[in-house]
Formats: sequence, structure tokens, C-alpha cells
Amino acid sequence: MNGGEETTDPTPHVLGQVRTTFGDQFVAGRALAEQEAVALLNSRAGSLDRDEAMRLGQLFNTHELAGRVRQDRFSPAFAGATMQRVTEDLDRFNEVVVDLWTADLDAALDTLGGILGDRSRLSGAGSSLPSMLLYLRDPDRFGVCINATMRGLAAALRCPPFRADGRVEYERFCESLIEWRTRYDVAPQEADAILTGLWRSARDERTGSGTITPFGQAPLKFLADLSANNNGAWMQANQVRYRTELRQPFVQLLEQVAERHLRELDPQLDTAVKTNRVLASIRKRFPDEQGEYYPYLWGAFSRGRKQEDVQLAVFVQPGALEVSLFLGSATGEQRERLKTALTTRADELFASVAPQLDWLTWETQDREHPLDEAPRQLPVGDARGMRAWFDAGGTSIKWTIPAGDARLDDPQLADEIGRLFRALHPLAAAAWGDQVVVPIDAELEASGDEPGQRLSAERIAEACYLPAELIDEWVGALTTMRQGLFYGPPGTGKTYVATTLAEHLATSAEHIELVQFHSAYSYEDFIEGLRPDITADSGALRYTVRPGLFQELCTKARAAASDTFVLIIDEMNRADVAAVFGELLLLLEYRGSRSVLLPYSQRRFSVPRNLVVLGTMNTADRSLALVDFALRRRFNAFPLGPSRDVLARWAKAHPDVDGDLVVSLFDLVLDRVGPDSPVAPGHSYWMVNDADAVTAERIWSYQVWPYLAEHWFEQPQQLAALDQDVRALIAERS
Repeated sequence: MNGGEETTDPTPHVLGQVRTTFGDQFVAGRALAEQEAVALLNSRAGSLDRDEAMRLGQLFNTHELAGRVRQDRFSPAFAGATMQRVTEDLDRFNEVVVDLWTADLDAALDTLGGILGDRSRLSGAGSSLPSMLLYLRDPDRFGVCINATMRGLAAALRCPPFRADGRVEYERFCESLIEWRTRYDVAPQEADAILTGLWRSARDERTGSGTITPFGQAPLKFLADLSANNNGAWMQANQVRYRTELRQPFVQLLEQVAERHLRELDPQLDTAVKTNRVLASIRKRFPDEQGEYYPYLWGAFSRGRKQEDVQLAVFVQPGALEVSLFLGSATGEQRERLKTALTTRADELFASVAPQLDWLTWETQDREHPLDEAPRQLPVGDARGMRAWFDAGGTSIKWTIPAGDARLDDPQLADEIGRLFRALHPLAAAAWGDQVVVPIDAELEASGDEPGQRLSAERIAEACYLPAELIDEWVGALTTMRQGLFYGPPGTGKTYVATTLAEHLATSAEHIELVQFHSAYSYEDFIEGLRPDITADSGALRYTVRPGLFQELCTKARAAASDTFVLIIDEMNRADVAAVFGELLLLLEYRGSRSVLLPYSQRRFSVPRNLVVLGTMNTADRSLALVDFALRRRFNAFPLGPSRDVLARWAKAHPDVDGDLVVSLFDLVLDRVGPDSPVAPGHSYWMVNDADAVTAERIWSYQVWPYLAEHWFEQPQQLAALDQDVRALIAERS
């Protein structure tokens, strides 16, 4: 590579990409949100209530992408969970806001420097909140100081990294930022997006394409080499190996586990995969005769300080990767809570881990003298054995993957770890004092009534005049893929069958929700969106995030994990289903193992396993083949066509109707239109109580004939002939 290639300026390329991606209006949209934030600060600085503080965070994060308003500009900075933490001490928050917003700029810079030097002054504020307030005061002098902007600017200028540890460093960052912005004519509102792009580009150059790779054997090999060469000189010479062979794969593994499983499972867990948070340091604080570094690396997800809490831990050492529920650092109070739960709910808690039992070892240690002996392993095969393990000083439930095991090279390793953590989580939750709900991977029962709640499969078959074997097939299919789509021409009973089947699947009628899609139905109606509100005190217009129908039902289902909920979407194809479902398409396939960040609320969202989705679709409106393939492949396809057998069974069960007439009329119409036609009218048109010749004539004149006139318009002569023959048949029976 020649010198010219080495010094290629990355800014113009990334700047062009960002402006193309975001479009012409994104600077103006961000500026409007900033102006609203300034107005709120001018009127309420020092006396913000919690809702106003949260609104301020939303405004900081508001921007527009692809025509949709989003609230993730600086996320996770200013996002809901972050702002909740920052505003826990609302008085302290308001004091800091006043100091940064109303004092002269020199004093405000001193305040910023104090916060950066002592992060405990306002927990969770970091560098983002104080620098954001100064930026809003003077966008031409200051910038928002977060990791992405600092690293991006360093990449753009090819200079040493910027730090956020005091006033002097912040002013150095701002001076460099303004110089860079002036050079490339970058507006204040687009600077953070371009700098983030520069940082990501530089990161990908260092690490390759950034694609997910298996954990592999290299981390264990590096630690084995470190064990044999445990000194600073060797580590200094092997820094590249340390980053690429150990730290990067381990961080990636932990981040996948957190992203796909733990953030949705337990929002209270610390899932920040950073040193001294989830990730432990490999360097010893006090080197000893064995060396300066630990011959292992450890990551632990917990709710409190790891040294005083239950942990969901991942531990890599030269000989193995270990995944565990670790109780060795649990407090006495936590152990007492878990002891109580194991006494009163042992069977239920054991059921959570039973599917993984063959993988696990159960270790104990002397609680009074933990260093006097190595952990002992106890055999556990039932709930009584689990209680005996705990009483013997149980410290960990562990899955060990030895070096050389092919599972270390499996791209699905993070999901295996996540599933084990889900199984172990009820035990941890019991220690934390939660109301424990054991996750049940409930199979949808094929038969059997729960009095007053569920219809049996036999009752569904009777109510729908369908074979019981067909009901069993549908229920079996929904056991694995929890979505089903009933499709067919109008009049085939799709909605009735779906709602009746729901009464079998759902735990109770209160667990069933029905929605009908239409052309104006949107993502904002279904998942979440911004809704205008008028504030009671000032009458001002503000926008708040409101959950949609599906998100609300998922929340209910997640809170009652042992129950089954059903959502019925009637006439699904009348809406733009890909747009309405959005990221839900991915989540439907990965129930319980994937979550996404919602664009408006910035909350993690997943679809629980105990929610079944049933849809209906008229093939006369739009062929199934025209519906988005990504959606179709995530739904079981249950065809419902016109059925003489269903009509005949119904007629036999209703002796007060002229069964011969309605079946003959059905046969005549189906024969002319074609039994395989997507517009063939179904049997339910004729399933009317007290159906006689007069009623049949009305059905034909006001329901079936108008439908055929609309959908069978290319055959006007055949329709006219059919009209004559239908009326003649009715006249014969009058």
C-alpha cells in the first residue's frame, strides 16, 4: 500500500453516505427537536418534573429517518432506562441542569468538568448530558461528547483518542470538532451521525467485516499460553492476540447472550459488556508470585455489585468454557430467600432446569472456609436432590464445555447459553425476592377440557363441522410454529374457525384478542407509535409513545407465562402486512430468543412463547402468493375451501332447514364457478337457520350473486346462465 492510500481522507465518503441515507430533511427535523428542548429548558430548568425530564431525553434523541420519526439519535444515551437512572434523584438532576443551563459559560464548563471528574455527582449522566446542554446553548462552540463522537473524530483526524475526563479534554474535543465541521461544512445537527459512521468504518477496518463469528478454540489457547508466560513483557508483545483471540470473541459472545436473551428476560440485570460492569479485568490489582494476570476471563450478569450478588456467569479458562448460576457471592438474605423457595416450590423450580439436567454439574463449597477445599460435586436428579445440594452449601450450577469440544465452534453457542440462563433465571429470581414465574415451553394440548375455560378439540370439530383429525393436525402444527394463517374464498368460515380454535388454545376467553386489519392500519397501531397529547396545565401539544395492541398483549402474556394467549388478525392481507409487522417478522420466528430495540420507546421487545397468532385471509382479495414471503414463511398455512361435507353435516344437525335445497344450490354454484377457483363462494353463505326456498332466494340475490358479479366479472354470460338455473332450482322447491 502506498503513502497516498494510507492517508485517504475517510470523511467525504462517510459524509456522502450519511446524507444519502438520512435525506434532505434530517438536519431540519433534528433542529426542530432541539428548539423544542431549548424552549422546555428555558421555561422549566431547575423545576423539571420526572415526565418533563423524560420528555427532554426524548427530544435529545428525536430525529427522522426514511420518513419516520425516531428516538434513537444518541441511544443508549438519553433513552428511557438511562434517563430513569439519571433522574432517580430529581432534585440533584435539577440542580445540575440549572448549573449547566443558566450559569455563565465559564462556570458551566467548570460544572461539566466537575461531573466528568466525579461521575457520582449525577449517577448515569456520564459525559452525554452535560455536553448536550452546553451544545444546545451554543451549537457553534460545543459538541455532544459520547464514545461514538469522540472515537469518530479521532478516526477522522487520525489523532490519539479523545477523553471525557475533565474540562480541558472536553474543550480540546470541541475545538477539534469545530475545526473539522468548518473544513467539511458539516451542520451541528448532522455531526454526530457522520462521526458515528466514521467510528464504525474505522472499527470495521480493524476487525474485518464485523460479521458474527463462532467463539472457537482460540480464546482457550491464548489463556493456556498466558498461563505459561504470565508477565507484563509477554502480554505487551501479545496485545494484538489478546484483543483478537480472547477479548473480542468473549465480548461478542457475552453481547449476543445479552442482546438475544437477557435484556428481554430481565431488564434489571446489568448487561453492559464493559470492564468492571459485566466483564472482569484480566489484570490483577495486586500481582503475586503466579504472575500479573489472571489465567482466565470472566463475565457475570447480575443486578447489584457482583461481589455481593447472584450471578449468571460465563468463565473461560485454558481447559474449558463454563456457564453457571453462581451463588458463591450471594448475600445471606438472598440465600435465605432461595432456601424458602426451594422448600415451598421445589418441584416447580426443578422443572425449569430439568430439560438441561444432563449437561449440568452441581457444585458445593464450605461457606465458612471456601478456600480450604475444592468444590465438591453432588448428583442431582430431582427436586429433593436440588434441595440437598443447596443445604450442603450449593454454590454453582454449571455447564462445562471442554477445550476441543465442537460446541465452541458452533455459531449457535450464544443461544445455547441463553437458553440455559433462561432455565436458571427462576432460581436467581427467587434469591432476589421476585414473584417467581417459571417459564413453561407449553405445548398446545390436543384435547381435553378445562371446565369453564377451554373447548376440547372434539368440541371444536363439532362446532365447525370439521373432522377431529384436522383440528389435531392444526394444533400439532401450532405447537412448534406459533402462527397460523387460515386462507380461502369468502364464506368458508375462516374467522369462525379461527375464533373457535382460539377458545381451545387460550387458557380463558379473556386471553383472546381479535383485530381486523384494513388499508389504513399501521405499525403505530399494532406495535407502538407517537400520539399527540394536550397537557392539562399549559394546553401545549406534546407527543408521547403509546404501545399498540400487539405490544400490550405481549406484555400481558409475559406477565402470565404459564397461560396461553391468542391474537386473531382478521383479513390480514387488507393491510400492508410487512409494514405493520415491522421487526415482528423476525421475532415471530425466534420466540423467546431474540429481542429488538423499538424505534419510539427505545425499549427491548420480544414475542413470548405463550402467545399464538392466528390470521385469516381472503384469496378473492389477494392471492396468498402475493403476500410478503418473509411473513408467509413464518405462518403455518391452513387452507379452508368451499366444502360440501361441512354444509351437509350442518344441514343434518339442523332438521328445520331444507338441507337438500341448500346443498343442491351449493353444488350447482360450485360446479359452474369451479371448485378450485380462488373466488368460489363458500358453504357458510347457505348456513342460515330456517333456510327454505324464500331464504335461499334472498341469499342468492343479495349475497352470492353480487359477490360473483364483482369477482367473476370476466364470465358475464356464464353468470347470467347460472342466475337462471339457480332461480329455476329454487322455484322447483317453492
